[in-house]
Amino acid sequence: MELTPEEKAKIYAEEKARIEAQQRVQQEQKAKTRKQNRQGCLIGFSIIVVVILIIVFSTDWDSSDSSSPNSSSTVDLKASVSFTGTQFVITNGDVFDYRNATMTVNKKYKLKGYTLSAGEVYTVGMMQFADKDGNRFTALMKPQSFSISCDVGGKSGYYYGTWE
Repeated sequence: MELTPEEKAKIYAEEKARIEAQQRVQQEQKAKTRKQNRQGCLIGFSIIVVVILIIVFSTDWDSSDSSSPNSSSTVDLKASVSFTGTQFVITNGDVFDYRNATMTVNKKYKLKGYTLSAGEVYTVGMMQFADKDGNRFTALMKPQSFSISCDVGGKSGYYYGTWE
């Protein structure tokens, strides 16, 4: 049986309408997917911004108070050091102990593992300081710099001073 031209035209129109409807549905689905992706990106971006704001506002940015070992990751120590000619006089001017202290003369001669209690003054003979080969700091040498590095409340403390 052969179709009449009217039937062929009707079938063609129906097929054309069906194809157009499928294309519209696909375009709507793509638009919906893009909108969902944008919303997902916006939500993700919002979460990142909130996390950054929480970090920024929960961080203690004031590191000017070195009397508290909790003010920053490195604490500037309020130490003072003088040299008598044979001994170093070291003062812990802070309200906290310098634990596991390493004291260094001229960036080379070290004395390690001491605790310098808060507010105390210590007198240390110059020959207590030795380099990595065991050579001692002697009276023939002139101290030019002195540093202290230590643990203070889970953070690092540091002092550095020089002589002329």
